[in-house]
Amino acid sequence: MREVDIDEIESTKFTGPTPTELSKKANQQMSDFSSLLESLSKLKDKKKRLWQLIFENAVTDRQNAYVAFVDLYSQVHSSHEKHAIHGQNLSKYLERMGKATDQLLKLAELVAAAEEKETPEEEDDGETSQDNNDIYSAIQNRKANN
Repeated sequence: MREVDIDEIESTKFTGPTPTELSKKANQQMSDFSSLLESLSKLKDKKKRLWQLIFENAVTDRQNAYVAFVDLYSQVHSSHEKHAIHGQNLSKYLERMGKATDQLLKLAELVAAAEEKETPEEEDDGETSQDNNDIYSAIQNRKANN
């Protein structure tokens, strides 16, 4: 196993996207999501607005946790002592990013379901009733799994 020189570790810099770059990317994602929601004509405006807020909050949470993670990691990565002190905080930032990702995935499922309802084949009332039963079953399954 190769020995690592302390000077080599300290000279290592961790850099990620700047907050400005992250902000531009987040704004583009929010704009793209707004366009997607606008394309769903059968979706009520209140639901569109709620989903937009959920999306914006999740993206902002991920962005903020990422910035905090990178800032702390850049200070901690070269010091075992600092890592021991701040390791739990790094883990919490990663957890926050993971939770935001989970929110985005759940939202993506809802949007996908709404997109499926946009297709003309599903305008029959019998299928709408079946869709409601499927949604109810999915909710019950999630409750049982949690």
